[in-house]
Amino acid sequence: MYNKTNVECYNCHKCDHYANECISKGDNHVANCAQEDSNHKQDEEDHAILMAATSNETPNNQTWYLDTGCTNHTCGQNELFADLDDSFRTKVKFGDGRFVPMTGKGRILITLKNGDHRYIYDVFYVLDMKSNLLSMGQLAKKGYMIHIVENQFSIFDKKKVV
Repeated sequence: MYNKTNVECYNCHKCDHYANECISKGDNHVANCAQEDSNHKQDEEDHAILMAATSNETPNNQTWYLDTGCTNHTCGQNELFADLDDSFRTKVKFGDGRFVPMTGKGRILITLKNGDHRYIYDVFYVLDMKSNLLSMGQLAKKGYMIHIVENQFSIFDKKKVV
């Protein structure tokens, strides 16, 4: 693998990545959210645009939802961040059309299913977020493998570790 330590991005002027890999393409980041197209007529054969899950567990601030529609990992709990660069500021667009401030970017330590600990990097701090979202697109770009087989959903790193 090529060492990008001294590579400067033309978009954000930070090191370690090229402009085509940059998540900071411009000042208006958009966090996508599934929403109904008002120009589309519903019929019986339409597929759901949003999946809701039920569980016996009560969600807490450590609960993360996997999202195929959001552009970046997002979290609304400042206390979850192991470190937070609060100089990184922009706005994100919610599904209802509102733009809300993103007031930092950092990393969060999580506990894996097997008890190990890992960091989630490049998490946007968005105060108005009610749930923590893991961007499936961002995970895929970082080389994680995503498997869905018979209602079982698994994410593996490059070493095939869950």
